[in-house]
Amino acid sequence: MNRRLLIGRSVRHVGPLARQIAERGITGVYQALLEISRIDPPGDFEDRLNVAQAVVVTSPNAVGRLAELTRKRFFPMLTVGDGTMRIARDLGFADVTSADGDAIDLLELCRKRLSPEAGPVIYLRGREVAQDLAQALSAEGYAIDPIVVYASDPAAQFRPQVEQQLRQASLEAALLFSPRGAANFVSLVRKAGVEYACAGMTLIAFSPAVAAAAATDLVWRLQLVTERPTIPALLSTLEQWRDGKFAG
Repeated sequence: MNRRLLIGRSVRHVGPLARQIAERGITGVYQALLEISRIDPPGDFEDRLNVAQAVVVTSPNAVGRLAELTRKRFFPMLTVGDGTMRIARDLGFADVTSADGDAIDLLELCRKRLSPEAGPVIYLRGREVAQDLAQALSAEGYAIDPIVVYASDPAAQFRPQVEQQLRQASLEAALLFSPRGAANFVSLVRKAGVEYACAGMTLIAFSPAVAAAAATDLVWRLQLVTERPTIPALLSTLEQWRDGKFAG
């Protein structure tokens, strides 16, 4: 019997991870915790892209917006993780390199692959970011061109099917990806009055910051944090959870 896992993103924004989770005998129940909306870039976006030495992105949302905004596919792109890299390649971008980690790893990749003398670097981002790479790279002499192309606002409520399963305590765990998403999950749980459901669930967090946000005012049966903020580490944690390797 498949284990049932609440996944704190929509299927569309999870991308290939949805298939990888299903292949491991885990039934995903999807709930977007942040609603994504488009923000139009400056009118000279294509001109700025033409002179950039590379584009840096930290989320699948930024990659999706880039694919909508330009037909160009042959320029260097640096991503924070492998999941974003795979989505970029699926969208036709040919020269994509992953930092396979977090913002610190992405900064190190920028230092290795880019040069302050080689021209501006486009930092394609959301309106809200956990860590602003522009400041760190600018301090090292890079000409950073930050362009906001989307916004993420807290979802107002659970989908009816998700709330019903929480009320029935039929979900065994919740997978949360970002501190903002985790904070809104807590708000939605309290709004729906289903705190008791979390007391019987395992929290699977993509980083310690996510775990801290999800534990605010909520009690979980067990809390697990991936060893690194990468898809392979996440899948390993899910497999161990599926197999009952964690006590609690």
